[in-house]
Amino acid sequence: MKLQIRMNTKKKCVEIKSSEHTEDKNAIQRSADFLKAFMLGFDLNDAIAMLRLDDLFIESFEIKDVKNLTGDHLSRCIGRISGEKGKTKYAIENSTKTRIVLADSRIHILGIL
Repeated sequence: MKLQIRMNTKKKCVEIKSSEHTEDKNAIQRSADFLKAFMLGFDLNDAIAMLRLDDLFIESFEIKDVKNLTGDHLSRCIGRISGEKGKTKYAIENSTKTRIVLADSRIHILGIL
């Protein structure tokens, strides 16, 4: 992408800046999307796809946004989405052509809009 990227340890953030060699006008936004996808827990190859494809998007939500669950009910809901050894999650991913990350009670979906 021919960008200048550095980790600012004082502010604990990643800084992205274009250089004189940057050709793509959307390079900064694509790089930010790549970093967000990687930090949310998607595989490296899936995050790299964010750099190459224009129509990939990430949607994140909590299970509580869909249905208000607490305690064991929330754990069972996460378990049902995941399935035994991840089979249900993989079936959802393959049928919808998306990638799903289950992070505690948050769900992150990477897919084509």
